[in-house]
Amino acid sequence: MKGLGLLAVALTALAASAAACAGPPDVGEWGRLRHFGQVTGETPLDLLPPTADRQGNLYVLWGDIESLQTEAWVGRAAGGWTRVCTDQTKGTSFGVHGWVGHAESRAWYWSGDALVELAQPSGCRRILDFDPSSGASLQFRALIPRVREAPSRTTTVALVQSPSDPRPFQVLVDLENEVYGETTAFEPGDASAVEILGTGANHNDGEGVVIVRYQRGDSTRTEARFYDDFAAPIDSVSLGGLEDEVPYGIAGYLQANDEGLWAGVLSTGQVLVFDKSGGRVHRVSGMNAVGVHRYEGKLWVVGESDGRPRVAAIDDGGGIDGAQTWDASRAAAAALEGTLEIADDRSLPARTRSWKSPRTAIGPAPFVSAHSPDPYADGTTLWAIGGPTFDSGGESRTAAAVGAVGIAYP
Repeated sequence: MKGLGLLAVALTALAASAAACAGPPDVGEWGRLRHFGQVTGETPLDLLPPTADRQGNLYVLWGDIESLQTEAWVGRAAGGWTRVCTDQTKGTSFGVHGWVGHAESRAWYWSGDALVELAQPSGCRRILDFDPSSGASLQFRALIPRVREAPSRTTTVALVQSPSDPRPFQVLVDLENEVYGETTAFEPGDASAVEILGTGANHNDGEGVVIVRYQRGDSTRTEARFYDDFAAPIDSVSLGGLEDEVPYGIAGYLQANDEGLWAGVLSTGQVLVFDKSGGRVHRVSGMNAVGVHRYEGKLWVVGESDGRPRVAAIDDGGGIDGAQTWDASRAAAAALEGTLEIADDRSLPARTRSWKSPRTAIGPAPFVSAHSPDPYADGTTLWAIGGPTFDSGGESRTAAAVGAVGIAYP
């Protein structure tokens, strides 16, 4: 989203390259890389594309929808890192869904049934872990991945449910005061077995979507439900072909183009494309689809084939073009060859370390992720790379760094 473009101080802190370029990196070029810590596993690691707040602080999250383990780090724009928390997932069925958004000096993520806030230097905490009135445990069944900042409050939209509720409620969450309002019960009132398949946000028009599946009598219904920034329903549309999709099976988040067309990759590798008039499921040729990205108002399916990064455009009519090699990804991978200088500012003063032939820490190739990379500046995103791997207590740990890198889609 365009709102993630950062101030000049943030670009100076992170995106200035060793070659002393004055502006953001060119396509495939890496800016200053900062070593933030050691991550469980070997590359590719279960890291989400990093994000940043408007002060230039960086946020890194390790976790996966199929694992209950999480780790999170916060990097200050002026230097220094803090491993702020681990294992904040709530529930026993699902792990990290993704980032929800950021504000002036905080970021939020959704893991299992928990909404978690990250801040520097205060660390992390669950938001609305319990209902302020009844004291009942709250489950965040769905979260629209968008945080709205206003002079009066900072909010997001969610579907929440307590153990005694037969159905969730749609609510507006006040992230500052940890209360919720604009509460509306899930309709129809006789719905049962409500499941969430995926969520998404269109940051240009302040619209969010939740794909729900539920039972009504002997029938199963699947719908895309659209909400505004204040948790008010806008519209809904019935969707077919999702009877066998697993809960939270849509990879990353659903993405929308400037024309209001939405898309996401299903657990089968097929692509769901829909708008307020209906939708359909596509098979994708020429790649194993990983996720759908939004870039400059357009949608792209990304994936790989025989280890090569691939990308295909989704046109405004919902058709998917033929997959082609993703040149920007290949350029970013090629730029990692050889020995790179990595800034280690976990404790100050910062030192410089040399990593030989680091590799992408996320996905099979740079930019290939279920989650759409956040715009950091024009033509630039944040990405993570992996360095040396070592054994620690019987498990593999990999040194990892984050930096700005020039990105483009065909």
